[in-house]
Amino acid sequence: MQHPLRISITCIAFAVLTACQATTQNSGQDSLQNSGKSITPIADATVAKGSALHYTANNQIVAHNASTITLEKIMSDPDWLGRFADNAGWSVLGDQIVFERKRAGSVVKDVFTLSPEKFELNGSLAALKDLHLLQSSERVVSQDGRYIAWIYNKQGFIFDKMTNRADGFSHGQDSISQLQFMLDGRLSFKQGAHMHAINPDTFIRQSLFSWKFADAPVAVKAADDYIAQEQIELIEYIQVKRQERQDKADQREALVEANSALTPTPFYFDNDHRLSAVSVAPNGKWAIIATRKKNSLRQDSDIMPHYIQEDGRIAAKKVRARVADAKPQNDELYLLDLTTGKSHELAKSALPGYNEDVLASVKAENAWAKGEIYETNRLPRDITLFSSWYWSEPPIYWHKSANQVGIMLEAWDNKDRWIVTVDFAKKALVTQHRLSDQAWINYAFNRFGWLKNTTSLYFLSEHSGYSQLYVKPVDGQLQALTQGDFVVDQITQSPDGQYIYYKANKKHPGIYEIYRVATDTNASLPKSDILTQLNGMTDYVLSPDGTQLLLTHSTMNRPPELYVASALSATTPVKISQFVSEEFMAMSFKAPSIIEVPSSHV
Repeated sequence: MQHPLRISITCIAFAVLTACQATTQNSGQDSLQNSGKSITPIADATVAKGSALHYTANNQIVAHNASTITLEKIMSDPDWLGRFADNAGWSVLGDQIVFERKRAGSVVKDVFTLSPEKFELNGSLAALKDLHLLQSSERVVSQDGRYIAWIYNKQGFIFDKMTNRADGFSHGQDSISQLQFMLDGRLSFKQGAHMHAINPDTFIRQSLFSWKFADAPVAVKAADDYIAQEQIELIEYIQVKRQERQDKADQREALVEANSALTPTPFYFDNDHRLSAVSVAPNGKWAIIATRKKNSLRQDSDIMPHYIQEDGRIAAKKVRARVADAKPQNDELYLLDLTTGKSHELAKSALPGYNEDVLASVKAENAWAKGEIYETNRLPRDITLFSSWYWSEPPIYWHKSANQVGIMLEAWDNKDRWIVTVDFAKKALVTQHRLSDQAWINYAFNRFGWLKNTTSLYFLSEHSGYSQLYVKPVDGQLQALTQGDFVVDQITQSPDGQYIYYKANKKHPGIYEIYRVATDTNASLPKSDILTQLNGMTDYVLSPDGTQLLLTHSTMNRPPELYVASALSATTPVKISQFVSEEFMAMSFKAPSIIEVPSSHV
């Protein structure tokens, strides 16, 4: 009985291996491009039986005796496949390509660099002392282009192009986040419970505002009861002391308002809440803050046994709560006026469908099965800031120059997504787009932002059935930039705001290429330019100057490699890596056939 089982596992493992790193492509599209030369498709080459083909860095087809694929090899350390690029992107200054690569026989990843103009195949090892100049978790550029600010290892740095010098600016133990150059040239950032601004020339910093989850201090409290009220009214000494405290409080408040060098009075919120998100406007006049009740995400009983311990004992690991035990979350949104120090709650009742009973049909059906009648519930739904698996920053985006902010919200029941702006005069939310789905809102395909040259939002939406790209002026109508039975993803606006780059599977559900579309067209459906023809799975990172694409490309029987291509027109990508191992290429793999099965639901 063991022999058939062993064969079955081997077949499954082999199928997984051949499909690993795979993307769908037609058998006739198995040629690759390397340095502008076409590589002969394996299917067209003539070699001896029992041999396998692979290509070298010089585009030479080489035949090897095919190796036998064993279960032991399949289940061994995957280093034998090749050590491929991770986190590929552009350096902080934008002049180098940077990627990580696993060290042979180790879990440590080294950082490599190469020049897109004159590259060394697979790059060169970067020095540890230079890593803060190469990698970043956030990167922003000043309005005049002189300064570049970024975060590396939770610390902030500023590079001055005039002095060609980079300096750190973060202080203290708290990490920083949410870098943004303001209209006055200063750099704002969040650190702890403060939003700061720093002058990139003098490095003088100032607290823009802060927040606390506590009761606001009161200099003179109102009487709690009748006895206290009589005490205050009848005893002059108490009246004098109360007035003295009030005078001191008024003086402190006047001092803070008049002296910008001092830390402003904090904004106070319910002490049973916590911060959900915060964001400040580039003009420094407004901020958005979201708070949420301090509900625990797990219980003490949410544990799992972990059997493999160094001491040989079983450990009880804390884990998240079960999905069925999750408690609804609700965010409260506030508009902070940094000029007056006042906060204004932004009512979510302005959202269409905020109290819609989206599960009414299901609940009515369940009630009918029990012989009951369900009454529609019109209570407000729990609504939060949109939380995505694909980005970490708050979904609050300010226009770089105009006094506009875009916020993405979602219903806790996953049936609705809203993109809203704020009417600062009325202190109210204004809905720009609503996406509803009776099934659920996808965690992907939710990127959005502001076009740089107009007060228009651009975003992805699946309301047509496929993820497509749209533009919505604040006071105008929705316009589609793409349309069709394909998926648009990974959108990036060009530095000048004239184009949006994206990847899409227009050719075939499993073939993704890179495209760009103009944003300033008046056409009902502008034409997209295709920039790659690699026929496989292709991802990209646009260079900071908007002229080049760093591509990561793979096919069903070729693991991912790096390429560089022009971002301005369709050109043959240049292959800049050869990470796949000789051993893998010596294996005799057969690309599986892809058969489309029509769906009865779409």
